[in-house]
Amino acid sequence: MKRLSLGLLVALGSVSALPDFAAATPISASMSLQADVTVGDVSHSQLSSSSWGTLLNPLSINASATVPVPETNAGATVSGQGSAAWGAGGNSGSVTFGNYGWDSTTGGSDPATTLELNNSGPDWSYTFLADASGTFTMKFSVVGTGDTFGLQGWDIDWTGAGGGQSLLDPIDPTTSGTFSRAVVAGETYTISLQNGANISSGGGLNALGSMTGKFDWSIQQSSNVVPEPGTLAILGLGLAGLAASRRRKQ
Repeated sequence: MKRLSLGLLVALGSVSALPDFAAATPISASMSLQADVTVGDVSHSQLSSSSWGTLLNPLSINASATVPVPETNAGATVSGQGSAAWGAGGNSGSVTFGNYGWDSTTGGSDPATTLELNNSGPDWSYTFLADASGTFTMKFSVVGTGDTFGLQGWDIDWTGAGGGQSLLDPIDPTTSGTFSRAVVAGETYTISLQNGANISSGGGLNALGSMTGKFDWSIQQSSNVVPEPGTLAILGLGLAGLAASRRRKQ
């Protein structure tokens, strides 16, 4: 009887969760950054974009635009860099943006100046099919330095229930926190990041400011603890043996 009870306890103790299946099937991803600067009648723009050639390949962007003002030995530059990587299966990843901002010394009496980053679409976008219900979680950290006015930061856009979250602040983009949304098996979702950096002045502009952004994300399926097939067999034998022992004692 003691041996049968011990076997039954071992069987019950071996009940565990089945290995996690992939929570997402990757569909597409892209990064894009456009730097725009205008001083008076002179404009310069540069676009950098990247998308998957091979599934889950790392992506990167790097754009810079400059308009010089020779008569004052000054000018304005707008620039930024970004990169993105994915974990195995497309269920996790990270997005990093660096030195998003400008360096403008066009002065207070020079022609009108406008500085902008990214009018061409999301800085980063990822579309996936949820193979299992669960949760999408993104931890974010944005830090502004120098003259932060106009840098604003990034918006998080989400096509599923609950929508996205605006992180934009016209005074200082510095912020941190966690964005979380439920995913439903069989549904397709797109998560994207869009910065809103722009500043202008009708009589020249002196500004030196930049921001960085770090976004780490993961997709985790709902956990359901169920016995493994081998455990079910052992448990069945233990119960059968226990029943036979009771019949003998009767």
